[in-house]
Amino acid sequence: MRFKTKFILSAVIIFVTCLAVIKSLDFLKEKYFYRFITNQLTKYSEKKWNADIYIGKIKGNIFTNLTLKDVALKDFKNYPKDFQFKSDSVQLRYRPLGIFFGRFDADLKGCRIIYGKVILPLDINHHNQVTTIVFGKKSMKLEDLTGLLPHEIRMTGLADFDGEIVLKDVTPHLLNINIKSRNCQLSYDSSVKINGSVNLEISGKASSPLIFGDIELKELYITGGFFDVSSFKDQKASAKLGFLKDSIINIDVRGDDIAAKQSSITARLDSRIKIKKDRDTKPYISGKVDIKNGSYQAYDNRFRITGGYILFRDLKKSPLIELEGDTRIRRYKIYARIKGTVDDSHLTLSSKPELSYPEIVSLFIFGKNFKNLTDEEREKLTDTDVNNILINDLFLGKAEARLARSVGLDDINMKFDTSPDKAQKINLPAVEFGKYIANDKLYVTYSTKPKEAKDVYPEQSVGGEVEITDNITLKGQRTWKESLNLPQEDRVDVEFRWNF
Repeated sequence: MRFKTKFILSAVIIFVTCLAVIKSLDFLKEKYFYRFITNQLTKYSEKKWNADIYIGKIKGNIFTNLTLKDVALKDFKNYPKDFQFKSDSVQLRYRPLGIFFGRFDADLKGCRIIYGKVILPLDINHHNQVTTIVFGKKSMKLEDLTGLLPHEIRMTGLADFDGEIVLKDVTPHLLNINIKSRNCQLSYDSSVKINGSVNLEISGKASSPLIFGDIELKELYITGGFFDVSSFKDQKASAKLGFLKDSIINIDVRGDDIAAKQSSITARLDSRIKIKKDRDTKPYISGKVDIKNGSYQAYDNRFRITGGYILFRDLKKSPLIELEGDTRIRRYKIYARIKGTVDDSHLTLSSKPELSYPEIVSLFIFGKNFKNLTDEEREKLTDTDVNNILINDLFLGKAEARLARSVGLDDINMKFDTSPDKAQKINLPAVEFGKYIANDKLYVTYSTKPKEAKDVYPEQSVGGEVEITDNITLKGQRTWKESLNLPQEDRVDVEFRWNF
């Protein structure tokens, strides 16, 4: 009986002692060990991530495993202020006392990256100093990512993201990221704006990633020079590529009937180009852009672009260009053709009625004949142009121009046929008079041709051109012989000119 009583008493004492030890251990864990672990994790996060860690609750076996609840990483020093990471729970597994040396494996549940309105769910696993981050397909507004990009870059629209990032010693090591957007807008430093769709993949080592995919352009706006982006001559952009400095890039940029606008150019384009970059080189463009139509403003004259192309070559060669267009200056139709490279291009001008090159340049730039140019205006023409004028002076209709100004007309054209007729006599010239009225919207003409034979009446005609709109011109003409008994001929034309 006594033995039984002693046994029960001993058991009670042992039980109470165990409870006291457990309570003491719990107190020690709460008071010292968990606080010590929190301090260790705080130092670890500051060293590895340059961020502050917040832990809501800790529980578990301090020797082999711990569970952290409501974990948050905030105040990343190299990220925007609102950037943070949160996890509902973190399961830590480690060898005895390994947690004190930063050696542990971890499974994170309910993880998410938060930046402003952006919430990106993640699955994270950490094993042997290697961290794998997987994020499922997520749609987000691109404008919400503005603070994460260089201040020169702005994006709007919706995009889908998914992929995987592998960190080694908490440093990005491998990437596999997919980005898709059916309708997005991108601008760079207020000089380039692009509307279109994007399908990109970033893979390989983070230090030298492979970036490939395609971009379909719908609209393109360029406020600077049209060719400034051809070889990325402004290397400030390249210097800001950061981790892309050693990347390999191969992106198709295509589009049909792209609306392209620049300060002086409006055009419709077909694009078949590539953005390319090799390791240790700068990015460049290769391929061809066909210019279907459009308009080009120069010296207060708007040329209608009838065709052309831009051929981008390798990094060391300037793009080839060819561009054709026409415009109307008063009664003359001026044709322009640019051919060559961006660094060395040649402009060819021609006209209808035909004029010499310097006359066309004078008309094109100053809107008047060369003889009426001031000294300052003439300085803009080269010595070669002046020589051409002297050589062609007899064939440019200067006498007609002077006569037209003296009688208040805009144009007097005389056409001479210097070949003698059967009677060995030189025929009188055909004469055409022209005058702009109603603010140059209406151009009227009268012309007469000499009789071609003794018994043939001379031909006369009156005509007019009315510019109804910038795109539509109505032309009419009546022709008759000198005798009113002869039949008359009427002709009406409508001319359409579209600026795209």
